[in-house]
Amino acid sequence: MTRFTPHRIITRMEMSSFLNSTRNGMVMVMPLLIIGAFSQVFLNFPVSWYQDFLSSVPGSVLAEILHGIYNATIGIISIYITCTISLSYAQLNTRQPEFMYGPPLTAVACFLIVSGAAFSEKAFISFL
Repeated sequence: MTRFTPHRIITRMEMSSFLNSTRNGMVMVMPLLIIGAFSQVFLNFPVSWYQDFLSSVPGSVLAEILHGIYNATIGIISIYITCTISLSYAQLNTRQPEFMYGPPLTAVACFLIVSGAAFSEKAFISFL
C-alpha cells in the first residue's frame, strides 16, 4: 500500500505542467503589475500639495498619463495573464518552436469571446 506523504504530494504538484505554466505565466506578468501599482500610488498619493500639483498641471496631463498607465497594465491584466499562461504552457509542451504562438492567440480570442468587452468613459476598454 502506498502512503501519501506531504513530500510526495508536493513533488507531484511540482511536476504538473498546468501548475508550472500558471506559475511561469504569473512571473511573466509581475513587471506589469509593479508598473501599474506604482502608477496607482503616484496617482493617489495622500498628500494635499501633491494632489494640488497633479490637478494644477494644465489639462491634468500628469493625472491622465498615470490613469493611462494604470488602465494599460492593471486594467487589462486578465488578457496579459491569459496570454502568458498559455504561452508558458505552449513552451513547456511544444517541441516545435513555430507552433508556440498559436495557443496564446487562441486563448486570448476565446477569452474575448467568452468575457465580452465593454467601452466606458473612464477606460478605453473593460471586460464584463
